Amino acid sequence: MKNIGFIGLGNMGSKMVLHLLSAGYNVDGFDTNEIVIDPLENKGLVKRHSLQEVVLNKDIVITMLPNGQVVENVVKEVADILNNNVIFIDCSTIDVNTAININSFLSQKGLKFLDAPVSGGTIGADNGTLTFMVGGNKETYEKIFPILEEMGSKS
Repeated sequence: MKNIGFIGLGNMGSKMVLHLLSAGYNVDGFDTNEIVIDPLENKGLVKRHSLQEVVLNKDIVITMLPNGQVVENVVKEVADILNNNVIFIDCSTIDVNTAININSFLSQKGLKFLDAPVSGGTIGADNGTLTFMVGGNKETYEKIFPILEEMGSKS
């Protein structure tokens, strides 16, 4: 579980990625605003230029995006190329119905999904003290718990 694709490297995602890199995870990143990626490259992030590139052969894919519609669009765009054992974690703040729809969509494809919105804002992301409110399969959650611990103090 060392290979992570991270989509959404803005104010929150960029700080979350730094904690994962510091902990020794291999992180590939993508954002539609490539300027936010450049400062992360010299910290060890591998810059990817498309959604397809960032999710290819990953153990975990994490999204931190502006809203549920964007998350749903990303999921639909990459679902067919995801590794069968991938765990897809969305840390965005999205509505319950969208999270349920994404879970159902990915489950039908045999993929695992965790809805894991955060509390703590950019200061919490910077300090690694985010609180994750995780919904999904307990066994899946237990597998990714160490990753959440790198970015937060509670989960």
